[in-house]
Amino acid sequence: MHIFLEGAAKWILVLHALSAVVLIGSLAHLAWRALRGTLAARGLQNQWVLWSYIVTFVSGVLIYPTYRYYVRALYFERAEGLKPANFFFEVKEHLSALGLILLLAYWLISRIADEKEVVRFRRVSAVSLFVIVLYGYVASLVLNNLKGI
Repeated sequence: MHIFLEGAAKWILVLHALSAVVLIGSLAHLAWRALRGTLAARGLQNQWVLWSYIVTFVSGVLIYPTYRYYVRALYFERAEGLKPANFFFEVKEHLSALGLILLLAYWLISRIADEKEVVRFRRVSAVSLFVIVLYGYVASLVLNNLKGI
């Protein structure tokens, strides 16, 4: 059986982890600025968040088939007591997809709308994105420590 990008999965996982570190750092800074009320409408920080989220998301999608077979099907679903680990992973995946939609809305609105009209949306979005990514990062670390690719 051949799995899509199986041979490159470990390298893609490293890219996924490194881009997640950049993402969590840039989102932590963005959320902190949102809470302080010093959020800039446009800037390099927004670009870092956007591109690191996209790279993290796409690399995660590329390694998913390998994870699905080698980790989830052969390990988590067969090992007694580890079946609930899939729940945390699925929650992470769904939140990440919703976060991508939220991020794209945040980015588009910050580019086209007047700052005074959308300040609350941008603040709530920045903090929500940080919470989503933080959960995903912690869940990934725990699951990878249970069984990596």
